[in-house]
Amino acid sequence: MRPKRNRYIPILILFAVLPSAIRAAQCCNDTLKILFIGDLMQHKAQLDAALTEDGKYEYDTYFSFIGDIISQSDLAIANLETPVGAPPYRGYPSFSAPSSLAEAAVRNGIDILLTANNHICDRGRKGMLSTLRILDSLGVPGTGVFDSEYNEGNPLVIECKGIRIALVNFTYGTNGIKIPQGMHVNVMDSVKIKSIMFKAKMSMCDLIIALPHWGTEYRITESEEQRKWEKFLYRNGADMIIGTHPHTPQPVFIRENGQFTAFSLGNAVSNMTAPYTRTGLLLMVEIVKDRYSWKPEILEPEIIPVWCCRPGDITDNFTIVPIKDFLDKKEMFKRKSSHELMKHYYELMIKNNLDNARKKNISERD
Repeated sequence: MRPKRNRYIPILILFAVLPSAIRAAQCCNDTLKILFIGDLMQHKAQLDAALTEDGKYEYDTYFSFIGDIISQSDLAIANLETPVGAPPYRGYPSFSAPSSLAEAAVRNGIDILLTANNHICDRGRKGMLSTLRILDSLGVPGTGVFDSEYNEGNPLVIECKGIRIALVNFTYGTNGIKIPQGMHVNVMDSVKIKSIMFKAKMSMCDLIIALPHWGTEYRITESEEQRKWEKFLYRNGADMIIGTHPHTPQPVFIRENGQFTAFSLGNAVSNMTAPYTRTGLLLMVEIVKDRYSWKPEILEPEIIPVWCCRPGDITDNFTIVPIKDFLDKKEMFKRKSSHELMKHYYELMIKNNLDNARKKNISERD
């Protein structure tokens, strides 16, 4: 397990120095690589597959085949779309996962877990508090959800390899569940989000990354509402936007000024069966800052399509595989039909331009 992160709290904004930043101090510090990972879901079939004979839950297999990709990043961020540590553990529609899900994510290299999503209130105040406390015990900054004890800062501001980044995580809602008294969830309220974005700008950060949980489920194209919010976020200082929630990959657009939007990364791991829900995107972003430039340069992101394998496909548990690396590894699949299905959806991703970033000319007024 990683050592606990050191925390500093200037002007009501959480400032964290991650272990990755400490390690990086010994090498060249002008390039920062951030990996974004989609939805870590927890359906009943996942709970059943993770349960071991001794009554514990094992999740390391989720990350077995993407470990090398995670290790290439300086900072890895994923969406934790379930409360953790609040039994009884159940899947849809009211999620709750064992703490070992978050522990496995951290053990396998994930640095930050996003918690502002529509399922964070599924187990009420108990589930929210247990999630915050488990993340805190792991030394992992969560963002988007707070209580009176853990509201040290909003947005989350981190420094890694000499580059200071503000993360603004928020959700369209909580499935109609009232946010428990004393708890706070960042929701898509333009006045509130504008205020958080302003705090981010005042934090003297180099970049602002907006992380909205938004959009329409199971669509592979962004909605008009997403496009409106995209413009709003850029007008208020965002440098990039990385979205989650639809459970399917959606387009990645690069703007003419270097900013870019990934409307949805899709699922990383789930037991969903709807079209495209077994596919997702890992997004590797390189940020370059030299001593003569006040503003870092965001390079074109690398898009890595992934496939969620189910128990019996390759291992006895769920696991995430990078599709391109496994196209010619049919022999690794115990069920050949799963390999064929993966190839089929990868071809559809190519056909719908979901496997590459598209250029988009947008005026600065937008």
